[in-house]
Amino acid sequence: TNVASGGHYDYLIVGAGFAGSVLAERLASQHGARVLLIDRRPHIGGNAYDEPNEAGILYHKYGPHIFHTNSDQVVEYLSQFTEWRPYEHRVLAVVRGQQVPIPINRTTLNKLFDLALQTDEEAADYLASRAEPVAGDPALGARFIELVDPLRYPARGLTEDSVREIRRLKARMESERLPRGADRTTHTKLGRGGLSDVEWTVQLLQLRYGSTEPGLRTTGTRRALSAARDAGLVTAEDAAVLDEAWVLATRVRNAVMLVRGRPGDTFPIDSRELGAVARYLGYGPGHVGDLVDDYRRTTRRARAVMERLFYEG
Repeated sequence: TNVASGGHYDYLIVGAGFAGSVLAERLASQHGARVLLIDRRPHIGGNAYDEPNEAGILYHKYGPHIFHTNSDQVVEYLSQFTEWRPYEHRVLAVVRGQQVPIPINRTTLNKLFDLALQTDEEAADYLASRAEPVAGDPALGARFIELVDPLRYPARGLTEDSVREIRRLKARMESERLPRGADRTTHTKLGRGGLSDVEWTVQLLQLRYGSTEPGLRTTGTRRALSAARDAGLVTAEDAAVLDEAWVLATRVRNAVMLVRGRPGDTFPIDSRELGAVARYLGYGPGHVGDLVDDYRRTTRRARAVMERLFYEG
């Protein structure tokens, strides 16, 4: 409706839902294009649309819609056009007379099986220990592992060319994958001394020495790091520094997930959310800065160890 007659448009977009609305806005604001956006409904946003009713109460015309994303870039973009009403909900199931979180997480496991799991890796280890084959032939599976192990853990380790290529890939990832505007010192996954640094270091040790050190043949980062320490491939001090950084980065990510209700690799920008993350990690009121300082100090040490073991070792 309200289309200027005889007007010239650079683009015609049919459908004013999320995709059509965003495309139209980007073409108009970023490229100066004249865009005709049409829809059979008299509004944009598709089903995710609300309006005041007769009593002046804002309601969802087509049913409730909850926005969630793990992309700070998406939040930043949409915040140009809307204000936010923070909302969260928690789903509980009654199992054996107990209320436990759903989807299943570490709290669910701890309550149901009287455990004290502290990290996702410990939860994965526990689940693996309880797993049983439900389909297929276990013998065939074992045979398959035997066939692929020589590829995963070459008998002579890695060639120098392979090691150089792995290092090159890691360096390229560091320069290209960190999100625009992200703080390299506090990004838990790709930042300095974060999860990626520790995991690439451990995985390189696995590839180089897994054929002769059975303890390295594991999917668990901390288990492999312990095995590398026991085999004398890294010193106890270096292993402790890497382990501390990995655990702290993991705990921060878990805290962010609990506070924000969605996965995230960065410290929250909102001061209230950051304060909640700090409290979850044991820091008292007014000590948010201590958390950030401790994180940067811990990961700075881990990065120094990583550079020595991964790039120079």
